[in-house]
Amino acid sequence: QNLRVLTITVDQEDQENIELVPEKAAAGYTLGYADPEYLRELPKYQLPFLSQGKTYRAFEITGDSMLPLMPNSIVIGEYIDDWHTIRDGQVCVLVSKSEGIVLKQVYNKISDRGTFLLKSTNIAYRPYEIFADEVLEIWKFAAYISRDIPEESNTLADLRKAFSRLEDELREIKMAYSQDN
Repeated sequence: QNLRVLTITVDQEDQENIELVPEKAAAGYTLGYADPEYLRELPKYQLPFLSQGKTYRAFEITGDSMLPLMPNSIVIGEYIDDWHTIRDGQVCVLVSKSEGIVLKQVYNKISDRGTFLLKSTNIAYRPYEIFADEVLEIWKFAAYISRDIPEESNTLADLRKAFSRLEDELREIKMAYSQDN
């Protein structure tokens, strides 16, 4: 396991801050995540309902891949140092070289394939794998803040799309099978 060094900031009482990575700063975060000067420029918060003695960071999420969390919600993540402790299905913010900042359900395949399988809660999005060596940081979901009340996900239209996609995949499998025989 590689040693990971995490850069943090503290307030006047020596309490760790929760830095907010807004959407407009997300692209720069993958380059500046370890730079104390970059972190000093990010907005900082304290949230009394989070456990003391842990390191948190907040990320503004975009898109609809993790419904019912609405776009522009702020997800607070707890820093994970040992990636082998990630439980399958755990919701995490991953910061990676190739994908930037994503919020996904994580399935830990480090021991088998050196990867993470990432799944969205919105069934319209397909799962995909990312190599662990592409990942810079992982933050376990701790809380979220939103101005919107979550809507029920997986509407009838979403279910129809997913069913249609399954039909297409089944048709492809049947064609491949019939060509082999």
